[in-house]
Parts: sequence; C-alpha cells; structure tokens
Amino acid sequence: METIKHDVAVHKADIALASGESIGQYMRRLSDAGREHVMKKLNATPKTAYVYMCEAYGDAAVFDVSIRKDDTSPGVYKFYAVKYTRKDDGKFEFAETKEVTPVTTFQPVDSLNVAKAAPAEAFVHGWSEVAKSMWDGVL
Repeated sequence: METIKHDVAVHKADIALASGESIGQYMRRLSDAGREHVMKKLNATPKTAYVYMCEAYGDAAVFDVSIRKDDTSPGVYKFYAVKYTRKDDGKFEFAETKEVTPVTTFQPVDSLNVAKAAPAEAFVHGWSEVAKSMWDGVL
C-alpha cells in the first residue's frame, strides 16, 4: 500500500496536547479516527472513497473526501467538517458532521492589521455549510 503525504493546516493555538504527546502524534490519531468516522457516516469503503484531513482545530476537523461509484469512475470531491471532543483516555469522540465549502474573503491591503473574528454562524472558521439546494423559490 502506497503512503501518501498531505499538508494539514493545524490551528495549534486551539489544540490541547496530552502530556508528552507531539503535534504529529495528535494529528495522526485525529486523522485516523476522523477518517474512520467520516467513512462510516458516508457508508463508504476504502474502495469507494478517499478521505484525508486537511484542517484541524481544537474542536473540529475538516476532511477532503473523494467519492466514486467504482474503480473506473471519476471521484466527486466534497468537504466535511466534523465536531469532536477528546476523552480522558485520549480517544476522540465525534458529534456533528456537515458538508462544508471553503470561504475565501478579500479585504483592502491597508486593513490587514485589523483582526476579524469568524462569523457567529460559521460551523468551522473559514468554512460554511453547503446548502442542500441553490433554489428556494416557487415555479
């Protein structure tokens, strides 16, 4: 089995490590447990989905998911944010899972010194929940 390496954006200020635990160990444990959780939520298998963690926060992680119908079909890419907590024994417990999309904002260069908080409705900072439908009108 080929090992694929990915860069993961870690928002370390929000992550509490166990005594003697490195950030790398934390990330591997979170990634493995989260991948298993997301695959289970999607009823996916390693043959039908490729899942990897692309961002981690103290209470949530974002996973990039490629889902395909079979080995020959192209994958459909989606992102899922998963809320989690860590139990005293070090295991991760997962709660809400939502499909999300990255949100990019632009601001004038002269205002870059101003720190802005995430909108209150953001499930995970920098990501917004994907609408179930673009259309909400009546024909």
